[in-house]
Amino acid sequence: MLFRLMVLPVLLSFAQMEVSPTHQRGFGTDTLPYEQHVSTGFGTLACASGSDGSTTDTGLAAAGAGGDASRKDLKLLQGTWVLAAMEANGKEVPVEKLQHTILIIKEDTYTVKIKDKVMSVVRIKLDAAKDPRQIDMTFTDGAAKDKVGKGIYLITGDTFKMCRGLDPDQDRPREFATWPDTNVFVVTWKRQPPGR
Repeated sequence: MLFRLMVLPVLLSFAQMEVSPTHQRGFGTDTLPYEQHVSTGFGTLACASGSDGSTTDTGLAAAGAGGDASRKDLKLLQGTWVLAAMEANGKEVPVEKLQHTILIIKEDTYTVKIKDKVMSVVRIKLDAAKDPRQIDMTFTDGAAKDKVGKGIYLITGDTFKMCRGLDPDQDRPREFATWPDTNVFVVTWKRQPPGR
């Protein structure tokens, strides 16, 4: 699957955030617009489910640490999620600006769509043995191809929260929070009810 993420820059523009030229060139390609640089840093997850609604465990989580707990988390993430909240660089994105943004997780693929248009796709690997739990997002295309965005995640009932840096070269965050000029973001997804 190709990685084409435009969702984060769109959402960040809603928050009217300023980005310095240094951040715009974060991936070493001065010819790409800011939107493409930031989108490369966000990524998407996707997991597979059968036509009958059943989920498939691909075992990718087992390849990392965390064993059974990671496989269980990956299975819990399978399906469609709706973007409920987003914070980046210490600023909340207004809820009305998040409408029509969904996440589909199928097997180890994380896919973000806005109004049915695929914005980004990444491969994920979970490590549920860590505290906080860790997620690695491998970019499949673009300037960050084969780079790994290092994040943390939390699954609570029908809520999935993820935090990481915009740039794959950033260190893994230690908490679910952002501050100005850190290029860290937190997204909160709510499971979409069946039949929607």
